[in-house]
Amino acid sequence: RQTENGSLTLEPTVLAVASTSGNNPPEIPNEDNLVAEFTDTNLFDVRRYPGYDTIDDGSRVTYGMRSQWMFDGSNNIDVLFGQNYSFDNTPFPYNDELDEAFSDYIGRVSLDYQPVQLSYRFRLDQEDMGLNRNEIMSTFNIHPVALSINYLSLDEDPFLSNREEVSAATSYAISENWTFNASGRRDLMNDRSIYASTGLTYKNECITLISNLSKDFTRDRDIEPDTSFTVRVLLRNIN
Repeated sequence: RQTENGSLTLEPTVLAVASTSGNNPPEIPNEDNLVAEFTDTNLFDVRRYPGYDTIDDGSRVTYGMRSQWMFDGSNNIDVLFGQNYSFDNTPFPYNDELDEAFSDYIGRVSLDYQPVQLSYRFRLDQEDMGLNRNEIMSTFNIHPVALSINYLSLDEDPFLSNREEVSAATSYAISENWTFNASGRRDLMNDRSIYASTGLTYKNECITLISNLSKDFTRDRDIEPDTSFTVRVLLRNIN
């Protein structure tokens, strides 16, 4: 629908997939799909696993609604909401109960109003509508400064268990060729830092040079915190 200030689009969406089940024999090790998330990014994908070691098999129907309101030129509000119904007991994590046919409700609400971008992503329990995933992403970009702050909360995730963390990243364009970058992530549940990094990027029409000093605070059995310095060189316009 067209309005004086823009346009409104409502798009009911249904995806139906027919496939045999039991296509993941235990003889084939799963190394690249150890963490599989069910979010708005793959809700309507035919193949939802990021890697190749596991087949997304079984028959299912995914249904939901997409909506977008365009206003003031390119500024917009985007909404997505949907659910999956599985006809087979497949290994994909639809919810906290792997033998449940109905998945959790998946949704996203995002605002793009330059220079600010906000996005709220969630996963609601299909029985009591409790928040199993709660994620807020924000970006602010006015040259020469760019800033992003993200918050993530997970409740009894099938792969990542309980988690609450915040991450931030910033960049500052020192000149036409030089940019300063910094980022970090902190575990709010255990009150400890997870990762921090800083560096400089040089870029011209022929080459991109990225230097980065990072600190990984992970400590698990024989894994100790680690500090590293890396330099990446990217050559452009090479035929």
